[in-house]
Amino acid sequence: MILDILVLLMIFISFFIGSYLLTHSNQTLFGLDLSKDIHLRRMIIAHAIIFLVLGLLAVIALFINNMAMVVVTLILMVIFGSVTQAILVFKVTKH
Repeated sequence: MILDILVLLMIFISFFIGSYLLTHSNQTLFGLDLSKDIHLRRMIIAHAIIFLVLGLLAVIALFINNMAMVVVTLILMVIFGSVTQAILVFKVTKH
């Protein structure tokens, strides 16, 4: 029961991050003007779509009660979250 609640929390976070990155892909994000840096904008859009797809896969895995798929999607969410954060931190500190 507690694992299901934690997975739902991670799904909510994944959908929030994905939708936030998609809606802010034409604006300034953390002091970076994404309208000028096309490569960073494409990366942000790609990671946003990946977060939304992983959130959807986690919802499906939770619905069919497939723990292996839940674990894989959660690990992928953590990996892509770390990669996105590392790239943004690198760009902000370089800027």
